[in-house]
Amino acid sequence: MTELRGCLQDFGLAPLVRFGAERGKSGCLRISHASWVGEVVFADGRVVAAAFGDEHGAAAFELIALALADGDFIYTDASSPSVERNIGWSATQLQVELDQLMSRPTPRGGRPLLRSVPRVTLSQNETSNQQVALNRSELALLVDVDGRRTTQEILHGRDPVQALHALTRLSEAGVIELGAPNGRAETEVLPELAPRAAPEKLVGQPTTPIASSVTVAAAPARLMPWRLSLVRDIAGVAALTVLFVLVLRTLVQSVHVEGQSMLPGLQDGQLLLVNRLAYVFGRPQRGDVVIFRAPNSPDSELVKRITGLPGEKVRFAGGSVFVNDRLLSEPYSAPETGGIDPYPADGQPITVQDDSYFVLGDNRSVSLDSRLGWLVRADQLVGPAWLSYWPPGAWRLIDKPVVAEISLAALEVVQPAAAVPAETAAAPSAVAALPAATLPAPTAVAAVSTAFIAPTVRPPAPTMGTQLAGAVKDQLGWPSDPSGAAWLDGGSYRLTVRQAGHFVAVTAPLEGMFTDVVVTAAFHKTGGPPGGGYGIIIRDEAREPRDGLDQGGQFYVAEAGDRGEIGMWRRENDHWVDILSWAPSKAVYPGGTTNQLSVRAVGQRLTFVVNGTEVVSLMDAALPSGRVGAFVGGDNNEVALDRFTVELPPITVVP
Repeated sequence: MTELRGCLQDFGLAPLVRFGAERGKSGCLRISHASWVGEVVFADGRVVAAAFGDEHGAAAFELIALALADGDFIYTDASSPSVERNIGWSATQLQVELDQLMSRPTPRGGRPLLRSVPRVTLSQNETSNQQVALNRSELALLVDVDGRRTTQEILHGRDPVQALHALTRLSEAGVIELGAPNGRAETEVLPELAPRAAPEKLVGQPTTPIASSVTVAAAPARLMPWRLSLVRDIAGVAALTVLFVLVLRTLVQSVHVEGQSMLPGLQDGQLLLVNRLAYVFGRPQRGDVVIFRAPNSPDSELVKRITGLPGEKVRFAGGSVFVNDRLLSEPYSAPETGGIDPYPADGQPITVQDDSYFVLGDNRSVSLDSRLGWLVRADQLVGPAWLSYWPPGAWRLIDKPVVAEISLAALEVVQPAAAVPAETAAAPSAVAALPAATLPAPTAVAAVSTAFIAPTVRPPAPTMGTQLAGAVKDQLGWPSDPSGAAWLDGGSYRLTVRQAGHFVAVTAPLEGMFTDVVVTAAFHKTGGPPGGGYGIIIRDEAREPRDGLDQGGQFYVAEAGDRGEIGMWRRENDHWVDILSWAPSKAVYPGGTTNQLSVRAVGQRLTFVVNGTEVVSLMDAALPSGRVGAFVGGDNNEVALDRFTVELPPITVVP
């Protein structure tokens, strides 16, 4: 076993590393000074690891060169290093690193050896306008440089890695010089390593003792120009900070939420940032959480959510909100327990004036809002809430939810009843039910339906261009793999969720991305536990067709479930965004009965129809165009896709 000992000051780090690398063997170079220890590990002639305190890798190698240049070393072959591999240098890269280490110019005042004494210095030309920018840690370290304490003493109680870097920068910038301690020659402070053929000893070189006239008392007079420069730097930073704050105040505003009218989304004491420019370049939208000057107290500001837009008709029925005779599905609102008498009276519509907005608090039981008879003018709006930044646990962007609008023709209250077996299920009525949190009371809805819902005759559908039609078994190009998630089984196309927590999404055999499109499909459940769903994919931005295995992407999906439910979601890569959470609907045939689903996308309007009944119609601009396909979700859910039709309405534009 080869072993080499000595003082690094006599040899230099670069020659020793070359020695270990050129031998082509494995070993460890261990360098120590007092309680400081660094290691450089070799494997088959390559440097594979370095460690210095809590630092590892290339940074540790550099710190060893900075801090332990006069430490004691021992090189041992076939040792068991205490660090894991953290450097992947090739022989060429190692040569480059060593050349840079040896050719680095000597910083003024030497390098920060642990036994050196840092002293504040000035350039020879004290009238120079050159300025040195120092960060907070460097300034804090500079305060402790008094010309008496050694580097090791100054580093006591600090992060050694950060402090060594700070001392190196101060030395290289000429702010400090690194002298020898009292009673030792200044030339004992090692210069930067330079290439040399053989190790050189510096002990025998001429030395210059420290002048006894250099005292700490003289330091203040020499520091004055530097301090003036520091004051100028601080003043400049302060001026820029003030300018930044003034510009920021024109863009955003901080507000403090007081009260409980916006529960559960916003809490009492929460701090928000408001985008003051949002409505300079855009218009308020339904669902926006806005800050505005109170109509009856201009010196006060309130936070509410926009519900009614200019020219719309707003009315209340049994605790639910209707806009232009379409029920709003509001997942953000708290359950109502009474308290505020609505204005206008239950069932009586009010028309929102031009350039004004109807606003409501999410916690309707305590919120004082437009139900009291006042509206918010556009010039009273400060802007939408953009970011919640306090308390830290509430840090998040304020999302604007998609507010689903559900047609009155699809509304009916579902009373609790026993489950209907699939084989005996009756044909559904043309109605759908909503979640309990948004349903009006049965008697109130019945009365409203009698008074305000009149039969209508739908106009004939416009002529469409058919892109795909008929039974799926006759359509070539659908992905099929019996061992996968989708395959053609005789006269049926099967989709099965084989892995828990996953879904199956397949692309219809069509080329191109569709903007305006109508997709109709017939599904029925063939196996698996109760629950899960199946539906239609539109505006899928995937570049390649889906084979049923991919779990990412961006697309819309409208679903029906075997328990008589409907829902609509938007996939955002690795998570789902609720557009309409699962809600009971009597438009859906439960169990294994075939359901015909249809999704119409025209512009930003998305309409979902189940068995001929429109159940959801809403606006969403997140995805403008994309592919179409079929979807199945729910662990072990087994579904058959019988028919699939794709049509383009007359206004469709296919990029």
